[in-house]
Amino acid sequence: MAALQASPPSQPDAATQLPSSPQPRPPDQLAVALPPETLAALQGLARDPKALSQCLKQLLPSSTLGERKRLELALSAAPPRAPAPAPPAAPLSLPSWWRVVHSPRVIVRSLPSTSAKPLGALCTGECVAVAEVRRLAGVPWARLAREECHSLHENLVRPGSPPAEAWVLLDGACLGLAALLLPAPPALHPPRALWELTHRLYDEAARPRADRVCLVAPPARVSYGRVCAAAAPEGAPPSYLSYWLAHDERASATPLGGAAAARRRAAAAPRLAIAVLLRGASRGNVAAWVGYHLAVGFETLYMYFDDPADAACEAAEGFGRRVHATRCTARFWREQRAANAFFEQPAREGICAANLERGDVQSKQAAVVQAAVELARAAGVDWLLHCDIDELWYSPLPHAQRDAPSVFAAVPDGVGQLIFHNHEAVAPYADVSCWFSEMRYFKVHPAFCRSRAVNERNQARDNRYRQAREQLDEKHEAYSGVQSPEVLAQLEAEEDEMGIGFLLEDSSDEDELDTTISQLQYDRAVRLRQKVEPADRLRERRHSIRELYKAGHTAAARDEYKLLKKEQGKKAVAFSYFLAHMQGKAAVRLRPSPNAPPYDHAPLAGVHCWDRVVGTTHSCEGHGAPVILHYANAGLGYWVRKYEMLTRDPVWGEGRQISLKGLSRLVDSIHQMNAAGESKKLPDQILGSRPVSVQGMHHVAAALVKSEEKQLLEGLYKQQHCMVDMLPVLASHGLLVEINWPSTLLAEITAAHGTLPSSI
Repeated sequence: MAALQASPPSQPDAATQLPSSPQPRPPDQLAVALPPETLAALQGLARDPKALSQCLKQLLPSSTLGERKRLELALSAAPPRAPAPAPPAAPLSLPSWWRVVHSPRVIVRSLPSTSAKPLGALCTGECVAVAEVRRLAGVPWARLAREECHSLHENLVRPGSPPAEAWVLLDGACLGLAALLLPAPPALHPPRALWELTHRLYDEAARPRADRVCLVAPPARVSYGRVCAAAAPEGAPPSYLSYWLAHDERASATPLGGAAAARRRAAAAPRLAIAVLLRGASRGNVAAWVGYHLAVGFETLYMYFDDPADAACEAAEGFGRRVHATRCTARFWREQRAANAFFEQPAREGICAANLERGDVQSKQAAVVQAAVELARAAGVDWLLHCDIDELWYSPLPHAQRDAPSVFAAVPDGVGQLIFHNHEAVAPYADVSCWFSEMRYFKVHPAFCRSRAVNERNQARDNRYRQAREQLDEKHEAYSGVQSPEVLAQLEAEEDEMGIGFLLEDSSDEDELDTTISQLQYDRAVRLRQKVEPADRLRERRHSIRELYKAGHTAAARDEYKLLKKEQGKKAVAFSYFLAHMQGKAAVRLRPSPNAPPYDHAPLAGVHCWDRVVGTTHSCEGHGAPVILHYANAGLGYWVRKYEMLTRDPVWGEGRQISLKGLSRLVDSIHQMNAAGESKKLPDQILGSRPVSVQGMHHVAAALVKSEEKQLLEGLYKQQHCMVDMLPVLASHGLLVEINWPSTLLAEITAAHGTLPSSI
């Protein structure tokens, strides 16, 4: 600001001064009283003389009108001045720095003045971090912490934008109002890790890479005043919906391999194995998957390559005898048809053979896992886990991060099956190369948002469901998740007899989660300009259904709930919490104890769970529960290859993994858009104008792959799978966690050996 950086003013002679008429101060002397950030902001108001005049009057109450006018002229004539770089934000540890909004609506402004530019508004119950409190002209103002600006200042969505100041009036007495912000009680203070993760994600959303989502807008602010019935972690605010904590993750001090691993294997610890069917994964990701699971304590990996010519098979074979790599040739399938127990099930033989003949992926998975069961039983394996090539077994507890057998050793003797819930990874950008090193943010499974009582009732229902299915399947044909009407009728009758009704649907925790997700869906649909109806009053509707059930009208309540789900399915998908499966994966016990012979009969393999299990089924829950990390749709390239494989069959139709009914119509509509010149629109605009259901999103993705519309395909992937704009608000609810252990472990293995060796 050249006009404000001139030489110091000359002092007039004392004899010529008139005491009764003080000389006006020059502009540069007034500017010294203002910080550089404030001067830069005032220059931005130079085009609005009225607002600039009012701000100067508030900031310099002791100045005269003439002095302020000269300063206005100097600010208008000065060249644009960038504010000094903001110092690193100090850690917010003092309770007085957290304030809760007491008034229904509090305006946030760019300067501590009631006439300054409004940046946004705070609502009752919101908890914000305050960096400082300043009293100007007797009026108390609070400057919000730098991180709080991310959700308020629209300019922060542009790369390179400097941090903006945000001011809030603390006491509205000068306006005839009561207190606006009050000190927040300790119960509302967000955990340090939660607060840091949320605002680090705001930083990433505010400065996106060029290949990230097409439309990045500040998500809606989060109110910390809502009530959740789930057992939240200690110190978490009431809006923290999940009790699963990944920020307790610590690097284990146990050395990698060596004598410690030898002593562990020499003891009577359970012997663990994994079975997997894979296709289309790169050599690097296959090597990382193998190296990780061998390092955490799985002794043997049974890997079946659906494509016999898959180049990644060589990477698996390089790990030596601990990896059994099998190429699924035509000869292999003929041998399985003759001896595999999967094809010998009563009343299912024809269905299983037909599914395999038409290339059903889940049937292939069940068949190869059943083959792995026999190999594992013969090798003396205690537990066999089935998971996919894009899934990792993980425990957040330090002692178990390198020692998976210790988790299985603690399982009671009467438990024959362990179910691990799955967290879903979020792609940070489109060009992901190594899934397990680059993807570190995960959406928490809804099971960790429910109370213990609800999860126990769900487990009781699942156990009774499996028993009923095993009994009735001996008489009725049922397979691949399509259950016979008799099974469903018996299940509903048993639920009514037990008095548990809908189980999940009767939970206030589930209600809170669904209501939150529904509101996030509506908010994002508005930002993406999708044509949607206003969000339904989901909470009241679900409450009325529960009351209807409690009154004894079980059948009517169930019908009402099914209708509600059907109506929700017709809404546009602006945001879907989980885009892949939520059933988790299961491990089955093959023998009662280490060194004991296997059970007389083998369990029956399934995709997400096992049948004919000896013992009960237990779901792993709690804040430190082991989980499956699902790297679903990891990277645009892998996502495209998946749909290319799924849509390659020309006779693809109903009954497959995804239904492509109406595929040709969608492809035709895309070509019509191209002919009309609409392809020049931004991808988010085109996709936002085409609302579809969750299932329909698979149809759209498959149609875009078929039509080879690369721009639209990339836009859909970034909008639905990267969703950088949704991550901060999910983290603030405890629905998004950061997990770095797989990346850390793989980096340690590579640094120690130079590669991923077979001697792990």
